[in-house]
Amino acid sequence: MLGVLTPAKPLLDEDRAVHAATEAAAARLDVKRLRRLRFLLRESVPVAERVQYALHPWSSYIVLPIFALANAGIDLRGDAPADAVGSPVTVGIVVGLVAGKTTGVLAASWFGFR
Repeated sequence: MLGVLTPAKPLLDEDRAVHAATEAAAARLDVKRLRRLRFLLRESVPVAERVQYALHPWSSYIVLPIFALANAGIDLRGDAPADAVGSPVTVGIVVGLVAGKTTGVLAASWFGFR
C-alpha cells in the first residue's frame, strides 16, 4: 500500500533546485537560507527513492532473513536457536565458510597469478 501511494516523481523540478543551490552558493548563507536550501534539495529527490533508502536496512537485514528462515522451515521458537549455536554442525559450517572460503580464494588467486 505504501508503494502505491508514494509519488515516484520529485515534488520539485531539478532545475529549480539547482538554481536555488547556485544562488545560495553565490550569496552569504545564514541559517534560514540553509534550511530553505536543504528543503529544496530534499524535495528534488523523488519521495519513492527517499522511502526506499530509509526502508532498505530494515528490509534487507531484518525482514528478509526472518522471511528466508521461516520459509526454509527453521524453528525459531524456544531453545532452538540456542541449541543450534552449540551444535557441531553449526560450528562446522561456520569454520568451513570462514576458513574454506579464505583458503579457496587465496589459493585461486595465487594459482591465477602464477
